[in-house]
Amino acid sequence: MPASYAGALGESLCTPHGLNSIAADLFTGRTSEVSALRELLAEFAKVPANRAFTYDKGAKALRCLLPNGNHLYMPCFLAPAKGKTSFTGEEACTNKAIARCRYVIEITYSRVKDWKILAGEIPRENFHLLNSAWWWALGHSNMCLGMLVPPPGVPGGVSPLQHYSEWLDDQDRAKAAATSDPD
Repeated sequence: MPASYAGALGESLCTPHGLNSIAADLFTGRTSEVSALRELLAEFAKVPANRAFTYDKGAKALRCLLPNGNHLYMPCFLAPAKGKTSFTGEEACTNKAIARCRYVIEITYSRVKDWKILAGEIPRENFHLLNSAWWWALGHSNMCLGMLVPPPGVPGGVSPLQHYSEWLDDQDRAKAAATSDPD
């Protein structure tokens, strides 16, 4: 890449219903997702513990950065270097349920990308416009929020994450019943 160009990383989290709720200014140059998310610690602390987030990628360390123990809808991970090359049946079911619910973050980012304001190579002299374009795209995504609809298979009138929470409760009850003493 020519010296007059650089990359940028944007970090944002949305509610389980697709509303962009926490975001950081763009980071130019190279940084890790976790380092970028650390910049949001003060914002995370303001969110009540009973609120959940969805996140577009799997940054396992993000759960450790949430000071109020907020739930984060994020899939299970494979770790080939540690010998984990496949999911258990339960993990596969969990991933499927989470993927059904995480569609909102994919829609959110597709709306940010639709405008192509932040696409391609941006000349250094236009860097001062990057954050404005980023925040405008996130805001526009929030204005389009009413267009989100649950994916197929989610019961009508039930939020996707409520459906997932009920599924998790069913899994917990089944485990408890399997391990309970019959006497």
